[in-house]
Amino acid sequence: MQRNLSSFGFAQEEGQEHFGFPDEEESLSPSSSQDRSRGINPSFSEIPKQEIDERFRKLLEGMELSPSHEQDLLAMTDERKWKLILKDQTRRANLPPEYFASQLQRHLDPNVRKKPSKKHLTGLEPSLPTLEKLEVALRSNKSSWVEEFVDHPNNGHQLLLAYISDLPVAASTKPQAPVLARQPGEHHVCIMCLKAIFSADYGFRKILAEDDMLNTITLSLLNENAKTRLAALQMLVRAAGDPHDGGVAVMDAFHMLSVTAREPTRFYTLMRLLKESACTVEFKQAALELSSAFTQNAADLNMIVYWQMDMERAGMNDIIQDIVASPNEPPELKELATAYAKELINVDDLATARESARTDMDQASGQIEALQATVAALTRERNQLRASTQETSVRSNDLNTMLTSYRREVERLNNRLTEASGIIVDQNAMMQEHRSQLEQLEREHMLLREQARAGGVVKVAPPTGDAGAPPPQAVIQSGVVAAGAAAVTQSGGASRAVVKDSPMAPAAPPLPPVVEEQPTSPPPPPPPPGAPPGLSPPPPPPPPMGSSPGGPAPPPAPPLTSGGPLGGNFKPRITPNVPLPMVNWVPLRNVAGTVFESLTDEQVLEELDFTEFEAQFKAKQSKDPLLKIQGRKKKKETITVMETNRAKNLVITARRIGMEHDFLKETILATDLTELLPEHAELLLNFIPTEEEISNLEKHSHHKDRLDEAERFMFEMLKVERYESRLRIIAYIGFFDEILLTALPQVEAVISACDGLLGSKSFHKLLEIILAFGNYMNSAKRGSAFGFKLESFDRLLDTRAQDRKVTLLHYIAETVVTHYPQVEQFPLTLHGLDEAARVSLQTLQTDVSGLRKGIDLILYEREKQQNNFVVYSFYINAVHKVAKLSERFSIMLEKWRDVCVAFNENPKRTEPFDFFGTFQKFVSNYKKCLADNKRRKEAPKTQKVIKVITNDEFREKFSDLQVDLPPHPLLGTTDKTVGK
Repeated sequence: MQRNLSSFGFAQEEGQEHFGFPDEEESLSPSSSQDRSRGINPSFSEIPKQEIDERFRKLLEGMELSPSHEQDLLAMTDERKWKLILKDQTRRANLPPEYFASQLQRHLDPNVRKKPSKKHLTGLEPSLPTLEKLEVALRSNKSSWVEEFVDHPNNGHQLLLAYISDLPVAASTKPQAPVLARQPGEHHVCIMCLKAIFSADYGFRKILAEDDMLNTITLSLLNENAKTRLAALQMLVRAAGDPHDGGVAVMDAFHMLSVTAREPTRFYTLMRLLKESACTVEFKQAALELSSAFTQNAADLNMIVYWQMDMERAGMNDIIQDIVASPNEPPELKELATAYAKELINVDDLATARESARTDMDQASGQIEALQATVAALTRERNQLRASTQETSVRSNDLNTMLTSYRREVERLNNRLTEASGIIVDQNAMMQEHRSQLEQLEREHMLLREQARAGGVVKVAPPTGDAGAPPPQAVIQSGVVAAGAAAVTQSGGASRAVVKDSPMAPAAPPLPPVVEEQPTSPPPPPPPPGAPPGLSPPPPPPPPMGSSPGGPAPPPAPPLTSGGPLGGNFKPRITPNVPLPMVNWVPLRNVAGTVFESLTDEQVLEELDFTEFEAQFKAKQSKDPLLKIQGRKKKKETITVMETNRAKNLVITARRIGMEHDFLKETILATDLTELLPEHAELLLNFIPTEEEISNLEKHSHHKDRLDEAERFMFEMLKVERYESRLRIIAYIGFFDEILLTALPQVEAVISACDGLLGSKSFHKLLEIILAFGNYMNSAKRGSAFGFKLESFDRLLDTRAQDRKVTLLHYIAETVVTHYPQVEQFPLTLHGLDEAARVSLQTLQTDVSGLRKGIDLILYEREKQQNNFVVYSFYINAVHKVAKLSERFSIMLEKWRDVCVAFNENPKRTEPFDFFGTFQKFVSNYKKCLADNKRRKEAPKTQKVIKVITNDEFREKFSDLQVDLPPHPLLGTTDKTVGK
């Protein structure tokens, strides 16, 4: 404990940790600061214990203490704590690092030493007191003070190194002034300063970074001062413990010492110092710790053996034996010596172990070779089993394919059998119906023949055309009415069969027959319209039961009508001579109360000749009605498996491409982009068959001719192997250059914009100016800010001066022109903002990802289509371009993340067009403000002169002016003379 607190700076002289002091504002309370300003130091009895503990705790917070040392200090008495606090107050009047650096530079200046002037010597202190103050400051101040001392521009550690190197030269030269004289002990103080710097990690790294620093410290082992040698050795121990090649650097320094001092072997000087009787325990302990550090940080055994042999030649083994055997040495030192002896490597044992290891390795090699042979045999068996398994799998797949095909064939045959059975059933029913009709017709024909033989034919005059008259009836002489016979009238060459079939119409009374005997049998009636050729007309119906040939005729059958209002006139059905097309109109059935009620078309039908009309409007029809019916059936039986709109769109796409199915398949297989455009391939990708569509098409594969147009196209395209993959390749190759030429400039624009924003010093200076103005305006009410968000750029235009014409950005622009001309050209350092402000990261990422996936698909197809020159050549040319784009895109993403973090934005939620657009808008507003300021300066300055006149002048000028006023409520006057 006493050794740890040997100096107030708590810096332990033997390689212990460095402890510093906090600043005065943090360690002292306001009351103590006031007392100190009055020159009053209150006594220990006047201070409460709580205040002492609080101030001592603040004192320890500024020190770099380990937990154990902090507990030791907290365990001290309150009186000692108060003494340390008071000593800290007196120490606060310390000097800055720049002062010590300036003093050392002036002592090292050759001009000052050769011809010192009064100006040179003004403020220059003697070197030894300066170094002693520096050593105390390095030990007692915080680590930030040490960092400031060794950093640029002070570079205090380099000045100390130069001062140590200059000591022999300066000592041999007569000083021109007493203040320039070198004094004994300066070398020791310099080493202690370096040791104090060593205590801080930052200073330790700075010292190790210097090339000659360890050499200078090692040469200090030749110094006559034992404390100097101890301090140098302790620094070498810590340097050797550095895992970053610290041991190698220290060994090189000892090698330099042996060359400089002309030692017979390395470490000779160190061993000589250890053998001296005046050698202290601390020096021996540091030497043993140095050996341990060499062993722990050696790169390999060769380095350890190399170092060990040098130590043995220098006499280290004898020193270790003397330490172990000596009864006067402390136990800690003996433990270190014993540990060193245990860490020694016996080279002979290593050689024996190496031979044994080689024997074991040879045996293991033989076993490995045997195992490798076994593994090779097992691998061959595995490959044979794998080959047989693959062969079996292929045969199984073939059998499954054959089984599936047989099942489909059986299903197809079953479907055909079912359809054929249905057709046969329909045909049998139709034949049965036709047979029944023929038998009925034969029976009626036989009856008509028998009746014709029995009597004559009655002829009836044609009707007069009255709509209310009954239709003509053919009455047979025997009194049998021929049911279903039609009265035929000739009007304009067109035959009209008027059939009255409405059961609701009343029966007309029979006309008196005019009998005219015919010697021969009557000719058969004409065949009905639409009857197939070769069929004879149906015979008349048989007479009713109980009637005689010569009896009276029965009443006629009810007339047949074509519909109409009940109880009203009926329009006859007109049968044209040729088939005519239908008129797509909306007919009226009930015309009561309409204009059509008084209209009739029978007269027009009788007046006109429809022969020419029929010739022009004759409908096309097949010669054979049965073929027409079969054609209609086929049209109705078209097979569709796709959704209606999808099928229509596919048909439109196929017709737009305009290729036959076979030629299109050949084009896709050949990857011919001259025939199949990439746009068309992209359209076809929208109609890739689904699994359900493929399954349905396979079910109807035996009815290929019955498939609809869209289904037939899809069925043919299914024959192309890897149809979808080939279409994607065509589309990818076609659009590759377009996507690449779009994506790569966008990537480069974002990279350039990021570099400009991160590397522009003038723009960063402008941000400092904006931040300064903002804090100047806001800090009194809202507190000072450390930065601002990007949207704050727009607020600069919202903040206006009193005249509402000048904004804050106008003023900042004028300030830059006046006081910071180097910042004025900052827009020239922000490259690529305009292009980057149009980039969408999501779209760009999609394009790059699509190019990567596409090149993988090209590689897969190149392996599948090894003879396809188009795919092969495109892959060779495109893979490097995609790789370059991917590399640049990765760099862009990294820079994008850096620039977003630099400006406090989230790179995952921010788009480049928003981010860079903000800067683009700010630059534009800044330039506009510059133009406004310039225009305002160039405008002519006009001032309004306001002349102030007195009351007398006003009365003299306006004495005759009469002002009409409203009547006064009290005085009643209506005018007033101004000025009276």
